[in-house]
Amino acid sequence: MQNKVRFKIGDIEFEAEGEAEVIERERKEFVTTLFPLAVDAMTRYINNRQVQQITTLPQSETINETDLSYDVEDLNRKSLASFIKEKGAESNIDFVLCAMFFKEKKKEMASFSSATAKNFFSEAKKPLPANIFDLTYQLVKRGLIMESPSAKGATPTEYILTAKGEEYVNVLQPGQTKVRKTSLKPRKQRKKTI
Repeated sequence: MQNKVRFKIGDIEFEAEGEAEVIERERKEFVTTLFPLAVDAMTRYINNRQVQQITTLPQSETINETDLSYDVEDLNRKSLASFIKEKGAESNIDFVLCAMFFKEKKKEMASFSSATAKNFFSEAKKPLPANIFDLTYQLVKRGLIMESPSAKGATPTEYILTAKGEEYVNVLQPGQTKVRKTSLKPRKQRKKTI
């Protein structure tokens, strides 16, 4: 009996056909070896495109750092979990971004990789997401983090916060979760066939 499996994560696709053992072996190889390399390659590509597209903000959009900056002594009195709770970072993407901000401002960490992002979850006693690589990919795609210039080409890829990422954390407040828009149109009723 021939089995066929296909799944897509963002722009990355996996497809295997054959016996169950063959498919499982190929899936494991893909998840452990090829997928992390593909994510790193895509993030490097996106970072290179973003660096080329960077423009300066008009004077009206610049941020006064003194208004939004955190005092290191203030952060030294907080744990990662309390900082996350204070910011209201409920989504995994907000959580990783706030954790990196917290570690950077306390001078504990200058950059992070997908592997160190896993440590943020255990430190804050929060369940680990199914795909940590996708989280970093989403943060890069949004321009909130970028590949660290000092670790260019390193494996695993090291990331740093962008100015946009710092601004995002500075203005993040509890209760700012996005509300999903729902359609006002009534749903079509399916006709029952007998």
